Amino acid sequence: MKRNIKIIFAIFFSASILASSAVTLEEAKALYNKGKYSEALPAFKELYKTPRNAKNASINQWLGVCLYKTGNIKESKKYFEYAATRSVAESNLYLSKIEFVSYNFDVAQTHMSKYIESLSKNDKPIPNDVNELMSKIRNAESMYDHVEKITIIDSINVNKNEFFKHYKISPSIGNFVSSDILPYEKPTTPTFVFATEGAEKLMWADVDSANVSHVYETTHLIDGSWEPYSTSDGMLSNGGEIRYPFMMPDGSTLYYSCNGEGSIGGFDIFMSRKNLEDGTYYQPQNIGMPYNSLYNDYLLVIDENTGVGWWASDRTQIPDSVTIYMFIPNEVRANYDSDDENLYSYAIVNSIKDTWQEGADFTPYFSKIAATNTSKKSDAKQFEIEVAKGVVYTSLSDCKTSEGRQYLEQYVDALKNYADKIKLLNEKRSKYNSATGGEKVQLKREILNSEKKLLKDQQQIQYLRNAVAKAERKR
Repeated sequence: MKRNIKIIFAIFFSASILASSAVTLEEAKALYNKGKYSEALPAFKELYKTPRNAKNASINQWLGVCLYKTGNIKESKKYFEYAATRSVAESNLYLSKIEFVSYNFDVAQTHMSKYIESLSKNDKPIPNDVNELMSKIRNAESMYDHVEKITIIDSINVNKNEFFKHYKISPSIGNFVSSDILPYEKPTTPTFVFATEGAEKLMWADVDSANVSHVYETTHLIDGSWEPYSTSDGMLSNGGEIRYPFMMPDGSTLYYSCNGEGSIGGFDIFMSRKNLEDGTYYQPQNIGMPYNSLYNDYLLVIDENTGVGWWASDRTQIPDSVTIYMFIPNEVRANYDSDDENLYSYAIVNSIKDTWQEGADFTPYFSKIAATNTSKKSDAKQFEIEVAKGVVYTSLSDCKTSEGRQYLEQYVDALKNYADKIKLLNEKRSKYNSATGGEKVQLKREILNSEKKLLKDQQQIQYLRNAVAKAERKR
């Protein structure tokens, strides 16, 4: 009898300890509602151990959300699936997200449709982020049926800061430089500038006063000044932010990154063509997979001299880094069969070796890349002076007379001085925008004085141009 009493007491004592130490459902829900998912997770796991609770749709949903929010996405799926069978509408939203990142786009769309339908039945508004995700799912499903067949010859992981410095492209293709080169105010968005050979044309991304993102560009004029910058229309941004523009040497084909409508990740790579007659751009196109992923993809460059293309992506999710892929561009696009058993691997670039043909030799490409001297100063023209019809001078060595050469040397110096003064003037203009009181009055006076002097400099530059031409025509 005494023994039985001891056993009963022990059981009662143990239960009391458990009851006193366990978090109640109300306490777990309170943590959940405060967004403290990591703290609520152990409690819901413990509650789930009870057979009755394991069949509770709400507890399954809460446990699933806690797992999802703490990075245990794969584990969360089964709880959402059970909750979905018990008509928990929000579970379909999470299942859609899970299937989306798994590239099961058709299944993701089915779950999202069910979620949207449930909102409509209950006269609830459809959140913007839900509509956006549905759009991404549909776009991704379409892209997944048209994954381009490319050969990726190499890849490297680099720090995401100034990753573009690792692009080994020919000087004639252009270069990527700091925004300090701009003769105007610095962009409000972090960016760098694409400069054509010799920095004759600059392109960059920024937002206007209405916060609409554009591609901006300006051209270095032969008198040393810069033309007023022009902007693309808002069509290129599709309501998002533009980054990393790159113009092909044809002056028409533009590649850039954007996170607006039509994107499946954060930033996707888009392509558009410029109408060279009026300067407008045609409707942009998302270039699809494998270039674009559910993450951020940047800066596609095609170097026609080496025959190698480059793009960057953070799809590997390595902290503070991006992966740069080097590939062989196709002359004509060819896609993988949509039924290919390895399609997922090709789409996400699981392994670059998967893209190689047996016996492939990439040595010629690597040799061309190695021979590319990106630090070599371009032989680009510093100026152009037409000394006679059809006769244009672009260097001092073109001069045939000593008098002409003297004038040309003065002309080159005048151009450099003019450019330096323009830079100083723009710095004063930038300071003026934030200045107050007496400083602002003083800067205004200096700016007006500088502008008057620049007009005289322009006249001097024009005089020297004419003097060169006149001297050379005497020979």
